[in-house]
Amino acid sequence: MFRWLTGLRVVLRSAFRRKHVEAELDEEFQYHLEQEITERLKNDLAPEEARYAAMRAMGTISKSKEECRDARGTRWLEDMFHDFRYGLRSLRRSKGLALGVVISMALGVGATASAFSLVDAMLRPFSVPETNRVVRITNSTPESPLGNFSYPEYRDYAERNQSFSGLVTYHTVSAGLAPHPGDQPRVTIAALVSGNFFSTLQIKPAIARGFLPEEDAVPGRDAVVVISYAEWLRDFGGAADAIGRAVTIGGHVFTIIGVTPEEFLGLQPVIEPELYLPRMMTQQANMGLVRDGRDMDVSFLTDRSVRFAGLLGRLKPGVTLDQAKDDIGRIASQLQVEHSETNKDMKAVVLTQSAYRTQERPGQAGTGITLFGMVFLVLGIACANVSNLLLSTIPVRTREMAVRVAMGAPRTRLIRQLLLESSILSGAGTLAGLGVASWSAGFVSSIRFGGDLPLHLQTRLDERVVIFTLGVGLISAFLSGAIPAWRCSRSDLNSLLKSTDPRNQPHKIRGRQILAAAQVAVTTLVLVSSSLSLKEFQIAATRNPGFRVEHLLTMNLDPSIAGYNRERSRAFYTELVAQVRAIPGVKSAAIAQDKPFGFVNNVSTNLAIEGYALPANQQSLEIRSALVGNGYFDILDIPIVRGRAFDRRDGVNAARTVIVNETMAQTYWPNRDPIGARVEIKEDGGGPAEVIGIARNSKYGDMDERPTPFLYRSYDQTDETGAALFVETDGSPASFTSAVRAEIRTIAPNVGMFAIRTMQDHINENGLLETRLRAQVLTAVGTVGLILGVLGLYGVIAYSVGQRTHEIGIRMAVGASDRQILRMVLLQGLKSTTIAAAIGIVFGLSLSRVVKGTLTYVNPADPAVYIGVFILMLTLTGAACYVPARRASMVDPNVTLRD
Repeated sequence: MFRWLTGLRVVLRSAFRRKHVEAELDEEFQYHLEQEITERLKNDLAPEEARYAAMRAMGTISKSKEECRDARGTRWLEDMFHDFRYGLRSLRRSKGLALGVVISMALGVGATASAFSLVDAMLRPFSVPETNRVVRITNSTPESPLGNFSYPEYRDYAERNQSFSGLVTYHTVSAGLAPHPGDQPRVTIAALVSGNFFSTLQIKPAIARGFLPEEDAVPGRDAVVVISYAEWLRDFGGAADAIGRAVTIGGHVFTIIGVTPEEFLGLQPVIEPELYLPRMMTQQANMGLVRDGRDMDVSFLTDRSVRFAGLLGRLKPGVTLDQAKDDIGRIASQLQVEHSETNKDMKAVVLTQSAYRTQERPGQAGTGITLFGMVFLVLGIACANVSNLLLSTIPVRTREMAVRVAMGAPRTRLIRQLLLESSILSGAGTLAGLGVASWSAGFVSSIRFGGDLPLHLQTRLDERVVIFTLGVGLISAFLSGAIPAWRCSRSDLNSLLKSTDPRNQPHKIRGRQILAAAQVAVTTLVLVSSSLSLKEFQIAATRNPGFRVEHLLTMNLDPSIAGYNRERSRAFYTELVAQVRAIPGVKSAAIAQDKPFGFVNNVSTNLAIEGYALPANQQSLEIRSALVGNGYFDILDIPIVRGRAFDRRDGVNAARTVIVNETMAQTYWPNRDPIGARVEIKEDGGGPAEVIGIARNSKYGDMDERPTPFLYRSYDQTDETGAALFVETDGSPASFTSAVRAEIRTIAPNVGMFAIRTMQDHINENGLLETRLRAQVLTAVGTVGLILGVLGLYGVIAYSVGQRTHEIGIRMAVGASDRQILRMVLLQGLKSTTIAAAIGIVFGLSLSRVVKGTLTYVNPADPAVYIGVFILMLTLTGAACYVPARRASMVDPNVTLRD
């Protein structure tokens, strides 16, 4: 065997050497042929006659010109293969050029693909078969255009519709999971779904099965669960025998019956549930679900006013979206008549997935448009870089191109050759760009928020991103290669071939200078946008959110994981606050439904204000609200400007009381005192409440939040079980984490704790999340654009200096100093870049209105930003011009003139 392998190696080596020698002979023959043709062209022979005269003189042909022309076939594929090999050899001889093109395309295409993956993650359709047939159905009211449905309403729509093959419900909640016996429960995300969820959406589990319809028919009967692929790997190591195992959820035992496919990450762009439970198991899971002040017990199956379920449907084959809208609208009209008390003025709206997400977060559309606009500008800079690099090779390759024309190659063949070489380089750059996009997607997906909950932006490099990237790379290859190919086709190659050295001819570089100036202008515009976003983040990070940040430890608790009901939870919190306050170094403690900027930060209360006239088609106001305990305003240092805060007088059996913020007081009681005013709460069984205080404005959703009406309700007067604990300390709050955890374990060992953070860390992770992510992305895009723009300018100036070497040598020979040459080249570069940067500033000012909606603290026409960007561009472009200018000043005139 060894001797056989040795012989095979010798044969292969011989074949490789023979092929290499033949290639060298071909190149040597082509060189001599080029020299012969060149000499005959200098004797004023036509290119065609010179070619045949040279070939006859060298004895390579004996046929006439006409015979050779007739024998020429249309070997298109062979020619393409030959051009491809020839292009590879040419690029191998120009490794610096190839590296520059690949890097430029990788950065440009990679930035574009990364932006697409980010926007795609926010608007991407569900990962289910025939996803375009799956739509969202919302319960629209004047107060809430994207509302949910009650379970009785879901059954009405499921039974009466004629347009859908199936309707499903979907709702995410927090849940306590103990995957193995004896494990401490941890808080995670669970999805409550209808029994036909997997079958209607055509989701085929990776292992075993989904729910059967009968497993969601009787409340509390079928304790089964489908776990996510990530959970399967995390707690069960991807073992097949996980099916049939028992896990504890909310203190009850459930049996695993299936695992979702790896590509299915849920139906929301940020929330990735680890558990899927039948909706009939809500009460047994003890997840502390509270809606409108009521525990989600069996009554949620019959109460039409409890609306917490999202509704999705799969269209029947042949049914259009308009037909489905009419069908659902008909059923909504029937329910308005049949249930006038609960369904008055309620309309059902059918939306595509993208339309629903756009309406759900309208600000994402503007951010996505801005991001795409910036990355396409960066891609344009990259294409201009590639064009400039390819244009710089044309004078060097003039003799090669002229000889090929003289040998009979049509100009279209030269254009095809240059486009093919551009495509080879752009293809390599596109593949490298896919690597950049893959790294970017992994980085963004690794950013977790919401503490220990599985909340992250689900970016990934799937087939949609790959197809988009390949398409962008193909278009970029054509655009970047088209200008050099067109320029080459218009050159007088015959006259250039007769010259002594084509590189010393006065080739025009005006086109490359225009491209470089355009790069500088576009780079300036991109930097303006990224600088505005970065300054927005910097200011937001230093702004006062309206509450205490220093010396504050926070964490979320959920006693329902341990099976606590509302009364037991209330006793637990009372004891916990007392014990934590007794820890040495702790100044105070309090609870609330959630932290500011927390997971539950969009809770609203429907109410009517006594003396405030509502519009004719509106039954109530929807005011953002929070449930807070006694001492909340003191520990967070939110001043009560008038009236009082909640105390023991606002207990569970006392008359309802509320506190409003300054904006709400000014909006709904502009000419009277709100203290003592009455509001009618439409939730929690309904009833009046008295305004007892006015709190100073603060932020609750995020740091970009503008002043908005806000309502505080007493935590003790609701049936909520989950809460956030706030601990004010003397020293570093992080150092008290162990002591607080120990107190909780002493009082209730099985109570779930999660999102343990200092308030400062919590604000950095959650309150500044969108602002920080936007600033990071736009800054990264701006940096890439800046690098490409400066490199492109450097290439043009360096090429210009190389073309003017002979002129510079003459200038220095007649007395010009190296300092004068340095100043001449610098002024040449700075003159065009200054004008281009000014044009970019003007465009930035004109487009400031586009980004105005995404900025809260920064004026989009802030002069400091524009002046700073202008100075930065002049500094960097000056540095890019200095290197070739310095090289030009060191030219030896004796060597230059002798050459």
